[in-house]
Amino acid sequence: LLILFVVALLYALPFMVYQVGPGHVGVRWYRLFGGTDLETVLGEGLHVIPPWDRIYDYDARLQRHERKFKALSVDGLPISIDLAWRYAIRRENVGLLHKYLGPNYEDVLIIPTLSEHVREVMAKYRPEDIWSRDRAAVTNEILQRTRKMLKEESLNNVGLDVIQLNDVLLVGIDLPVEFEKAVVDKQIANQIQLAWDYRLLREQKEAQRKEIEALEYQVNTDPEVS
Repeated sequence: LLILFVVALLYALPFMVYQVGPGHVGVRWYRLFGGTDLETVLGEGLHVIPPWDRIYDYDARLQRHERKFKALSVDGLPISIDLAWRYAIRRENVGLLHKYLGPNYEDVLIIPTLSEHVREVMAKYRPEDIWSRDRAAVTNEILQRTRKMLKEESLNNVGLDVIQLNDVLLVGIDLPVEFEKAVVDKQIANQIQLAWDYRLLREQKEAQRKEIEALEYQVNTDPEVS
């Protein structure tokens, strides 16, 4: 009996002792009574539970992910943008996260929400504006819209405020080749025009300086002028 008990204990030990790693939190699932524990958040370290229960581990540190999204501009042109976002799960609500979304919560909640708002926001801008001057406005609007929806997300009348979205960054933007070339050519033409304007202004100031010097010389050398 002692040998059988030791063998059974050794067999069950891996199912009884769980380690929650640094920066992670754990959610306990009761197989026999209660299901997912929505109240208790397990911290770092070792935890001992009956072998029929389970502990699910979630990374609670700041995370960064990147993905390409496709959308249409206000002109109907296809645009592909590369977005990066940083977020962390809300530790106090990790039980809700596990029960209603599960470990693949990013594919279930974050990416679809971002994709929807990317399409909505990009449809308000022209590609050349996003390319040249409106990047901050685009990313900020996507961030605010996504934050609002994540905070208001609910299922079965249960609020799922489980994600803290820190920021959204526009890493890159891909335009149709012909349009991208046109935008670049336009920027080059603008820079050339600015250079010419500066050169003309400089020459005008130089001419004015010479006129002033000539007048001063004439005043100093001709008493009648003075």
